[in-house]
Amino acid sequence: MWKRFPGKTMRSCKNRIDAKSSSIPPEKLLNEDDVDKARASLDEAKEKGLSADRELEFNEAVYLEKTGEWQKAYDAFSQYCSRYPEDEKASRELSFLESRKKPWRKHRPI
Repeated sequence: MWKRFPGKTMRSCKNRIDAKSSSIPPEKLLNEDDVDKARASLDEAKEKGLSADRELEFNEAVYLEKTGEWQKAYDAFSQYCSRYPEDEKASRELSFLESRKKPWRKHRPI
């Protein structure tokens, strides 16, 4: 019998741990600027049920920033920072994107 946690079981926790350890961490791939493999790793993690994972959410926002999807990255970091206001690294990323927001609007494709 698996011990129950609020809304989770030990089995679901173990499955999440196994899913996180079975793929190449997206953060490592993003730091190496391998955005294609990072996208595949992010998608694989989501398929394994890690869509609500804090690290995955942060790395998804970083991926959007590195691929030049500025508005989506800004939105993702805004959402992340509202959930985790103590995360200083994410707050710095959001501030950086905020400072670049006006130039994006001037250079929208026709």
